[in-house]
Amino acid sequence: MSITIHKKHYVLLTSIITFIYSIPFLLSPYDFVDDMYRASNGDLFVWFLNVRPFSVWLIRLLNGSAIVPDPYPFSFIIAFLALNLIFLYTTDKIIRSENYLLKLTIFIFLLCNPFFLQNLSYKYDCIIMTCSVALACLFVFKENNQNVCIDYIIRSCLIFSLYCFYQCALTLVIGLLAVKLLNDSDQVAFSRLFRELFLRLCNILTTFLIYKICVVNFLITNDYGPLGKIIVLNEHIFIHLIENIKIYLLLFLLYIQENYIIVSLIILSVFFLYTVITDFLKKNYKRIYVLYLCFPLLLVALTSSNIILNIPSGNTREMMGISAFFIFIFLYVQKAGCHSKIMLLVPICYLWTSLLLSSALCNLKRIDHQKNALIVQEILQSIYHFGNKKVEGITFIRDDLRFSSQQTIMKTHPLTRKIFDFVGLSNPWYVNGLLNGEYYMHKNVIGRASPDFPKDAKDIFSGCYIQSTLYGVILYVKTGSYCDSITKNYNPGTF
Repeated sequence: MSITIHKKHYVLLTSIITFIYSIPFLLSPYDFVDDMYRASNGDLFVWFLNVRPFSVWLIRLLNGSAIVPDPYPFSFIIAFLALNLIFLYTTDKIIRSENYLLKLTIFIFLLCNPFFLQNLSYKYDCIIMTCSVALACLFVFKENNQNVCIDYIIRSCLIFSLYCFYQCALTLVIGLLAVKLLNDSDQVAFSRLFRELFLRLCNILTTFLIYKICVVNFLITNDYGPLGKIIVLNEHIFIHLIENIKIYLLLFLLYIQENYIIVSLIILSVFFLYTVITDFLKKNYKRIYVLYLCFPLLLVALTSSNIILNIPSGNTREMMGISAFFIFIFLYVQKAGCHSKIMLLVPICYLWTSLLLSSALCNLKRIDHQKNALIVQEILQSIYHFGNKKVEGITFIRDDLRFSSQQTIMKTHPLTRKIFDFVGLSNPWYVNGLLNGEYYMHKNVIGRASPDFPKDAKDIFSGCYIQSTLYGVILYVKTGSYCDSITKNYNPGTF
């Protein structure tokens, strides 16, 4: 007995999935790293320095002001509504038949990309990422214009806008190009597929050169300039490229440690290998050639387009093409006629893992906010203890405080450690945003001056979560657990 769903059920299910997926974010009003600065001063100027001018202009346009206040919860609502519409459009372009069960599977792969979670967690960046995703989908799946030149110009405008919103979405573009090639291979000759891919890659490259000349060279600063340098063309280029690929593959390995993803990948791998072997035995050379042609595209989708950079950042938010990788493998098997109910476990496991990760990430935001509030409260007590006028600056020399609930989440879901991007209180950039941005303390924040308190420090203030000492006009602070009321043989499971 085959499993089928009708169009009305498909629309209802996609809406329900989108709503459920958005719940943790809608219930999470806490600032996530950069949000601390943006919410405190309403200034998005740093996006100009990141060469993302359209991001600044769009958010200002939506707010009707150059000053942008805290957009929670409307930014999350807008982002998820837009993603729902974008992926309904994209799914219809990928699956043109009335197979709504397959459409639902593709929609799940697109929406529940675990490497969207970092950007989705930002109150401001979530809208920007959504725009870049929309442009990526339009660039790949827009119907071809009869005039090749006009079509080329339109696509160049789309990809130029993508660069000006969020450059990392290029990874998704390249992954979706592989999906489109596989889709078109049923009706189009291989030579025409190759020509289409060549044109799209020329679009990407020539538009990037225009973007660099017209935008990057005017906005980039000395701080961000080195981050955009590509690998030097010398005899070590391939070694360097392999090392960059490893950086992102290690992040993907953290993802496949999730139990449900292991199950789905085992199922997918077995069916995929069977399909490839069958193609070889049946001498289905066209599908094999398409697979060869798509291999480098899938490698980029699995890692990041930033593998060509001299010093890639290695952030999870750069890996936006993972969903395209899963879609390609799933469709490759489906198009070979391998229909089995066990394959439905793949999107189910993918969806469930993403729901667990999104909940875990939003819980980390909440716990970290609570932890920071406790630390700030004790810093205020410490300043009162030493005298407000005597304390002119603050430096964190150690950040050892991790609540048990945080450690449990990160141990259960290793990828959350990378998604959450713990910069730590030892980082002066982060602490300045926390103390002077979020809590408005007006104290100079300086970098770590020593691995511990100065040796001749005399007065040590101790709370439950910090120890501090005033040395000159600088308050040295280290975090940890300094309450000694619990006995050594205390069993936390006994009340």
